[in-house]
Amino acid sequence: MTSFTVHPGGGQRTGPSLAESKRLGQRVVGRLVGPGGVVRFENARAVHENLLRMGFALTQVATHGVRPGGRQVFYQSGHVLVRLKTTGTSRRPQPHMTVSLARGGTGWHDEHAKFNASGRLAGKTLRRGGRGGGSSPFTIIECQMDARTFGDHMDDWAHSTHFNCPAGFDVAFAHALPLTRA
Repeated sequence: MTSFTVHPGGGQRTGPSLAESKRLGQRVVGRLVGPGGVVRFENARAVHENLLRMGFALTQVATHGVRPGGRQVFYQSGHVLVRLKTTGTSRRPQPHMTVSLARGGTGWHDEHAKFNASGRLAGKTLRRGGRGGGSSPFTIIECQMDARTFGDHMDDWAHSTHFNCPAGFDVAFAHALPLTRA
């Protein structure tokens, strides 16, 4: 498995340090994700309440990026972004959650690494044959790899950084939240 290093970089730093952000991401994973990378709670309300107790703010509720009828619920604290996808996606069609190191926005391009079930960062901006870019308070060091290795790595990466919700996960609370974006 390819390893990645995260280091401070790119422009003036605002907000929490990398070390503080890593500790917070690790706390979130430790509290919300159980053995086998499965979300510990049976419903979206419990996830929501735990994140608020940890100092996160609910920042967006949207219908984009999920299967029809679902919600994508975003929570942020500093550089840590948590996404809860209530119906999953076409590639991962079950409710799941991710915890990311991000530069402040909620867009896919704002995330630079995701936390795995062990609380370690797994680089996200990997590109075939080169390095990712963009200004960020953090920079992910990447490596080059051939197309076959790239595909294998991305499948392993996705499996390790997307935490399925348990069977029967109740999403009613998340679906009752008012939309902030379609």
